[in-house]
Amino acid sequence: MALQIVNRLLDDLNSEDINYCHWKSNEHLDAAVNGDTDLDILFDKNQEERVIETLKRNKFHLFEAVWYRKYKGILDYIGFDEEVGKIVHVHTHFNLDIGEVGIKSYHLPWESLILDNKVFDTHFNIYRSSAEVEYLLLVVRTAFKHNTIDSKSNLSVSKHFNLEAGWLYDQVDPAKLKLLSSAALSNEMADLIERIRLDRQHNEKRFVSLKKLLQPYFSPHRILSPQRVGYLKAVHLIKRMQIKLAKRLRFPAKFPKRNLPHQGVILCLMGSDGAGKSTQTKEITKELSKKVDVLFMYMGSGDGPMSFQRKVISKIIKLGTSFNASGKSENKNAPKTGDAGLKKNIPRAGLFKQLIVSIKSVSLAFEKKNRLKRIDKERKRGCIVICDRYPQTSIQGYNDGPKLYANANSSNFILRLLSGYELSCYKLARQIYPDLVIKLTGSLDVLESRRPEMSREEIKKKQDGIIHLQFDHPTEVINIDIDKPVHEIKGAILNALSEQISKYDSVNKKSLTVSQHSFNK
Repeated sequence: MALQIVNRLLDDLNSEDINYCHWKSNEHLDAAVNGDTDLDILFDKNQEERVIETLKRNKFHLFEAVWYRKYKGILDYIGFDEEVGKIVHVHTHFNLDIGEVGIKSYHLPWESLILDNKVFDTHFNIYRSSAEVEYLLLVVRTAFKHNTIDSKSNLSVSKHFNLEAGWLYDQVDPAKLKLLSSAALSNEMADLIERIRLDRQHNEKRFVSLKKLLQPYFSPHRILSPQRVGYLKAVHLIKRMQIKLAKRLRFPAKFPKRNLPHQGVILCLMGSDGAGKSTQTKEITKELSKKVDVLFMYMGSGDGPMSFQRKVISKIIKLGTSFNASGKSENKNAPKTGDAGLKKNIPRAGLFKQLIVSIKSVSLAFEKKNRLKRIDKERKRGCIVICDRYPQTSIQGYNDGPKLYANANSSNFILRLLSGYELSCYKLARQIYPDLVIKLTGSLDVLESRRPEMSREEIKKKQDGIIHLQFDHPTEVINIDIDKPVHEIKGAILNALSEQISKYDSVNKKSLTVSQHSFNK
């Protein structure tokens, strides 16, 4: 079943006489319209401005691919479906480029051939390539993807061919295919393509023979030099090795995919304990990271990931306060060293206890400061940043506010210095502020049922603090009721994010046309 955002887009394309065609992989068209795989749509280049306007009107946003996967005439538009909380990737083709796996080294001048022979699929309400055209494209694409030294890649290519060719086999009219192949290529290649069809399964020798004929035939349409192709192959190989190494070492490495052409967006989720903010941040991050660059950042002081320096300081303090002066028995009067202890001010405690709490609080503030700088860096390069909580200075002592406020006027110079430094770290959040804040709020009964270990008064205090929390900068704040189903909340958050990106599209007024982007050459 097609997503709502896809249905609206197709309705507009059809009603406005946009010349388009879903040109490949129609075997899994049902998955494509459901957002589970890409929609590969070829458009008439003469209608480029109308196509982009239609995509934008339907809340599809331009994301730029990483430099070694960016090509002229191929754009990435991604939409956010509010109904089910999924993203949709429209691979927008104005040029038809093909080549090796992951590299497009040839322009295939068959755009008119595809668009002139398209057929309308009434089930999915979309124009798609005819069976004969799609089969011809599949054979040619498969031949170009053959690699003389990478048998593993060839195996993957052959499996893909067998799947799609098997689906197309009974739909293809052999006579039409032969006529089409002869007109588009040559009689010799048309005969070879017919033998490939009769084989029904991938035959490596035939594809090698076809590639030898295709390369000189399309040499006038080569868009990347052999040297450039070799360089890009090396880049792809290095990236694959890095990914494998990161997985083997269980290292959380991030590799660029696509980012916004203007500045990115900082999205922050706030809510009382039990409001579901951690669940939603994980869900949103997981969904977006399928296609675009996303940074998840935990900005709280609870059970989230800790920086290395804070782990070290916490362990040292825990070790130092676990024993009494003789080092033989546990000191029952030692202050709490967990994050819960950080949230309580101890104005009358002894100097030693206050120093311990202050050191941990400053360590946390230093972590927040570094994370804010990282967030700002990622936003500037067009990344979407998802934050679980956010530091603030309006409410001190809880809800991610400064913890050492009581020592601001302390007679002790060290305590006063540490309090001042902590506050300076939190003030950075006024400069590096979130673009969009989602406040997840709900009935106390629901929150209490989710957090039975907390008193109703504690829950109410935290939620009231979040509700009344104000932002000095033009941060958009949206309240969402947590009593809704999880997928509806996810959809509402994605819709709010889409609206925020649209605002930046309008403010920046950056042209989204093909001619004004940099590509592989």
